[in-house]
Amino acid sequence: MKMSHALFTVILLEGFIVLAVELLAIRQLLPFVGSSTDVVAIVIAAVLMPLSFGYYAGGNFKMKRLAKHGKTQTIRQKLLANMLVASVFFLGAVSYPLLVLFFEFLKAMGVEGERLKTAIFAGLFLVYPVFLMGQTIPLVTNYFKYHKLSDITGRVLFFSTLGSFGGSIVSTIVLMATIGVHNTVIVIFGLVLAIVVLLSRQLKTRTVFYAIVLFVLAALLNNNDVMKAFKVVSNNQYSIIKVFVDEEKQLVDLNINHSNSARMAQNYESMFDYLQFMENMFIKPVVEDDNLPAMDILILGAGGFTMGYGDTKNAYSYVDVDRDLLEIAETYLLENPLEENKKFYPQGARAFLSETQKKFDLIVVDLYSNDISIPSHLITQEFYQSVKRHLKPGGIVTMNIIAKPYFGDDFSLNIDETIRSVFFPVNRHLVHGYSPWKNKDAEVNLVYVYVDNKPSPRQVKIYTDNLNTYYLDKD
Repeated sequence: MKMSHALFTVILLEGFIVLAVELLAIRQLLPFVGSSTDVVAIVIAAVLMPLSFGYYAGGNFKMKRLAKHGKTQTIRQKLLANMLVASVFFLGAVSYPLLVLFFEFLKAMGVEGERLKTAIFAGLFLVYPVFLMGQTIPLVTNYFKYHKLSDITGRVLFFSTLGSFGGSIVSTIVLMATIGVHNTVIVIFGLVLAIVVLLSRQLKTRTVFYAIVLFVLAALLNNNDVMKAFKVVSNNQYSIIKVFVDEEKQLVDLNINHSNSARMAQNYESMFDYLQFMENMFIKPVVEDDNLPAMDILILGAGGFTMGYGDTKNAYSYVDVDRDLLEIAETYLLENPLEENKKFYPQGARAFLSETQKKFDLIVVDLYSNDISIPSHLITQEFYQSVKRHLKPGGIVTMNIIAKPYFGDDFSLNIDETIRSVFFPVNRHLVHGYSPWKNKDAEVNLVYVYVDNKPSPRQVKIYTDNLNTYYLDKD
């Protein structure tokens, strides 16, 4: 390969790796700190700022003597050293087993708050290695000193941006979706090895050996067998999904992003309390009464497809962004294909609601698996308005919200106010045992219920000692 071709390949791969690592870091953080805008912003800042400083430092690099050996550090040696050191940090940033240990350590140290945890993570694993990677372009341009400046600048930026484009698209839409996040990590370290080989004069060098060691470590930490040891059955761009089987209690738990999201149990009493409440209140009465017509039911947040299990009367539409959920549920929870009266739509909830004109008798909103994985676009007034627009006259909306029942934080208060701004009047149910005297700030499943009674417009009044018309208001 010509020297210029090799250098442009290095620039392209460097751009690919930096963007891929950034996206991998955001994805790997999801089960630990969520994916809120502030978390993503911290990661992006931890990449862009050191990248800019890296450009500056790389442009000012001058060959220097290393005091220990009395040798001169060349541009090639600097590039190789940067690549290896950055890769060591990246290994910790994107390897799931190491992240489990890291966040367990933060928990043991009493570190709380998603933003603080993300900042510590980014400061330790992203800032310095990205700074080193950022030096690649200005260092490589030293090999083009006899070329026209505008020409070589344009070509370098072209290949760097092309690599960044590939890192953002290929790593997520292709690699994470097909081979999984963990195997994508292995591919990235394979690309690091490729860069080291391209920059090395010979293959039998210590630098190449170190790069091979890093690649092997990445493979050992992120292979399919390691994921199986963590009970992982799916690890795509949306979530990490685990299945836990309890033979003694005869139940199977589906865990999505470190939160129990669905359960199938031999004993119905072992199912999640909120699911029992919703089914017993809104589904079973229709199933058991032949005089009641079948309903069109929309489930936003498919989970394990356990809502309505065994019901062949009503028509179900399950919506979830993760298309892998159906196969996992059929394999581990349902142990049978989804019934003919049930359809799965693998897309986002808002996308589904914007595309369909269909209205439903019952809409179940079960999109919030835990307090750190709440999709911010699915808790807004506009989202709830779109849900309400798809309700048939006389229909029911029921929502599972994880919050503090006594409004112990701003979220619990604000989500309640947001829901009531759209669904009024609305009931709020605490569906399982809870003691305010023992753990007042505990987060629990709260079920909100709205019934579309379509009453004629009337003014809401407050009863006072001076004006009390309750005897006129009652039917």
